[in-house]
Amino acid sequence: MGGADGLVHLTELSWKHITHPREVLKVGQKSKLRSSALTEIGRRIGLSIRKREEDPWMAIARQYQIGQLVQGTITKLTKFGAFARLVDNPEIEGLVHISEMADSRVNHPKEVVNEGDVLTLRVVKIEPETASDGLEPEESQFT
Repeated sequence: MGGADGLVHLTELSWKHITHPREVLKVGQKSKLRSSALTEIGRRIGLSIRKREEDPWMAIARQYQIGQLVQGTITKLTKFGAFARLVDNPEIEGLVHISEMADSRVNHPKEVVNEGDVLTLRVVKIEPETASDGLEPEESQFT
């Protein structure tokens, strides 16, 4: 690139979480890129593959509305809530906060749900502006 080096940071390879570039690229593979940063020092150019694609959170924000009922499978329990993966869109996983699980106080989610349970959930929050940081779309909030 005119004597300058270009680097695609791991987080700029895909909107999904990856641990190694070989998960999405092969040596010698040609790919369309978008410039994301330019530094005069060392003549380096930051490049991005994912910025050529639509931010998946924007599509999610169009597809789901606050108050909408969805089917979700409980995938993980934590002390602060349970994670549920959407049945109709398994790439999306959201948090059911412990405070949203019952009308009475819940000390641990296992008092109310179990991993593998399929539940009807209500979307209470979608925050695409805070989720577009190179992470998989997986943190909507359900009730």
